[in-house]
Amino acid sequence: MSRLPRCTSYARPVRKVLLLAVVVGLVVIAAAWWLSPGRSEEAYLACTTNRLADAPTVSGGDAPSMTLVPVAEVPQAVAVAQRPGSDSLFVAAKDGSVVVHDGSTRTVLDLSSEISTTWEQGLLGLAFSNDGQFVYVYYTDVDDDVQVAEYQVGSDDSIDVATKRIVISVPQPYPTHNGGHLEMAADGTLLIGFGDGGFEDPSPNSAVGETAQDGTSLLGSIVRIDPRPSGGDSYAIPADNPHVGDDSVRDEILVTGLRNPWRFS
Repeated sequence: MSRLPRCTSYARPVRKVLLLAVVVGLVVIAAAWWLSPGRSEEAYLACTTNRLADAPTVSGGDAPSMTLVPVAEVPQAVAVAQRPGSDSLFVAAKDGSVVVHDGSTRTVLDLSSEISTTWEQGLLGLAFSNDGQFVYVYYTDVDDDVQVAEYQVGSDDSIDVATKRIVISVPQPYPTHNGGHLEMAADGTLLIGFGDGGFEDPSPNSAVGETAQDGTSLLGSIVRIDPRPSGGDSYAIPADNPHVGDDSVRDEILVTGLRNPWRFS
């Protein structure tokens, strides 16, 4: 039985060519309209006029001025905090050092031997208790786990390494999306931003996975804890946290479903 000769159809290529021609034509028309004489200048002037009209007017010597004065140079600085009740500025660097500037600059904490600094790891956050007696640091340790540690601070702004206490520890599967922000609230609770665990390959622990959507994990969340509870616990959970009593979400979690809460306010 002989086969019929195979026919070649040109309908699909022709449709593609026609569609491409239509798209190119529309782009050319739009570009011609945008660049037509008077059009772009008028739009720019209108936009500029509107913005200037909304800006506050200041006359004569009432105009504000600002001068930026360099006070310290800290390589890889990632966080700055002022100790309550003091004019001293504390600066955390990714390499694990914390320096204080109080007229001169000196190192008051060195965690370089205790941290990993690959990719988005390192010493990433710094915050003080409201009374200035304790400082909290957020870092990725040599086992790639996130640690939030507490230290006592002396009256001379020194940090007593012998008083180190781990407040909370969270395993991180990859060296990306390690979060890092610490914020002390007015009520004395500590807010901590944990990244979603980063990615290497598509997996439940990757950025394309579901860790940030998993309420039983602290990854990909901002947590709210009491860092100085009574008793022997390293932290306590405030009774007014939004998920207390919800078995599907950890009681520590304030906000979940986040990629990498590096900074927030």
